[in-house]
Amino acid sequence: FDPAIGTEILVHRRIDSVTDRHPVVVAARACFPQAHRRFSGIALDVFYDHVLARHWRRHSEESLAAFSQRAYRALARHAACLPAPARHVAERMAAQDWLGAYADFDGVDAALAGIGRRLSRGGDVLAACAQDLRMHYRDLADGLAPLLRDLDRTATQARH
Repeated sequence: FDPAIGTEILVHRRIDSVTDRHPVVVAARACFPQAHRRFSGIALDVFYDHVLARHWRRHSEESLAAFSQRAYRALARHAACLPAPARHVAERMAAQDWLGAYADFDGVDAALAGIGRRLSRGGDVLAACAQDLRMHYRDLADGLAPLLRDLDRTATQARH
């Protein structure tokens, strides 16, 4: 990879690692019944994308639509660097405007169902996690601000 892309891949991995151990996420996983906890990380990742998209203007002066289009163009520009499965996902992502679709909870349902179809096991459990998210919506959504603050700090530190 180009060094700048390689750096961002490492930043992304660091963010994923910090997210998985973050107190907000650990507490959020406890909102899921034991039978759903194995897939709660995936459900929370999609949910936090939803909350971010729904309240996009709190975090950026750029519109969600403009950001999404810029992200899709970047994926298309670097498509040759992506493995074939990731390239196909990126194409579907742009064609179906996944980032914009997250602003509505139906986008969460669709994303969880789609991910569930690609799992060898647990797709039904992942889809059921949408009900857990709905039941604890407010508490889970309230956790996003402190999580984002810490992830922003993590990303800044990882880049330096």
